Amino acid sequence: MLIIIIILNVLLVFHQHFFFQTMAAAVKSENKEEAKKPIFYYAYAPLTQLGKKIVDFATEKINPDHLLDDKDVHPDPIERDTHITVFFKLPHKNVSEELLEQAALLGPINFRLGGLGVFETRDKKFDDGSVHSFDVVYIKVNDTNEELKNLHALFGESFGVPASEEEYPYKPHLTVAYQVKGTGKATVELAEKLGLFKNTVTGFSEVKIKQFRRKLIEGEKVPDEVVVPLTDGFVEQALKGVKVLDSARVCL
Repeated sequence: MLIIIIILNVLLVFHQHFFFQTMAAAVKSENKEEAKKPIFYYAYAPLTQLGKKIVDFATEKINPDHLLDDKDVHPDPIERDTHITVFFKLPHKNVSEELLEQAALLGPINFRLGGLGVFETRDKKFDDGSVHSFDVVYIKVNDTNEELKNLHALFGESFGVPASEEEYPYKPHLTVAYQVKGTGKATVELAEKLGLFKNTVTGFSEVKIKQFRRKLIEGEKVPDEVVVPLTDGFVEQALKGVKVLDSARVCL
């Protein structure tokens, strides 16, 4: 009996060792594949106060069965970091003094929300070759807002990315949730019925630049964000590398 116990313990240790070796090899392989992906950055404006109302709506009102359970598309079906994208793909995050000075002249930017809409994403091929179909529920932004368009153009010009090289035409919006294919319209109709996110004015007074990558490689630190203030008072501090606190203005 003692011999049997010893043999079983040896087999158990061997099994555990083999299991952890296999897992380590899998993680190493995944890290190599992730490291091959091109790194780029995006500029966005956080909307903290308004974001709480949007996240509450998504959490409490959207049918849970309609939320997308696909981490390859997005780690969380609800967008919990509410923001408006200023420029999606930037080649680096090095902000010039000229950009800081020109952005400061724009001042705080306000815009009006126009209710919910749906991006019906169908058969989208990802970098790994997988194909996905889903709905992206978002909040519309007044298309006539020239301030947002000018800010977008300013970043494109500063970072050397002409409009002709952008992956998609610029359509400012606030992402609410990622949903199962064909279910987004129900969420739009619900928000319309409740009278939410329409004719609401909100705004921001700073833009942040951060690295975009779907997954972090094990042991890799999240790169620091760069802040571009849209007010004169912060330009000198930003040039000196002083962190600017969240100063988004919201009028609900």
